[in-house]
Amino acid sequence: MTLSPADRSECCFTLEKMTIPLGALILILSALSLHATPQAGDSLVLAKGKKVWVHNFALSAPADKKLDAWKDAKGYSGVGSTANYDGFYASLELREGKLFLTKLEVDAHSEKRGFFEDEVPLSHIFGQKDAVPADWFSGELWEFFGEAKGYTHYKSDARIYRIEKGHLVKTTEKKAAELK
Repeated sequence: MTLSPADRSECCFTLEKMTIPLGALILILSALSLHATPQAGDSLVLAKGKKVWVHNFALSAPADKKLDAWKDAKGYSGVGSTANYDGFYASLELREGKLFLTKLEVDAHSEKRGFFEDEVPLSHIFGQKDAVPADWFSGELWEFFGEAKGYTHYKSDARIYRIEKGHLVKTTEKKAAELK
């Protein structure tokens, strides 16, 4: 059976009329299953050498600019991981309540080695090669622990290290239910 153009325009289930709503429905349903990539943490060594992974550490603005210049000079600009939005991996230590940056690495790429992490000499960024007191940093370092439910670490419990100008001032814990 063939329908005339007039009959087709009267019918409410034509392919042309269904394309936009069907496309929108498919887009909405597929978006429900999308998740952002969990971010790689920075290492934090606590008392007695216990190592944990924390989030939210940041460099000072001048150090961040020097790091970008170092990456440009090495040809690493634009090389990165979706799990590393800040562009670096920091190794940190808490010593007698003071926060130190002990190592800095970035995502890198070369034809010979492929993708790898390259250590940034602290002397290029901070003018000293030993551990650098992170006295510019004030904020919260979040350690996620316990059972992760699903794709992201944000559904687990959290230990929050409150830092003021490089000094630990408070540590608190929150259960997953409190983080919603």
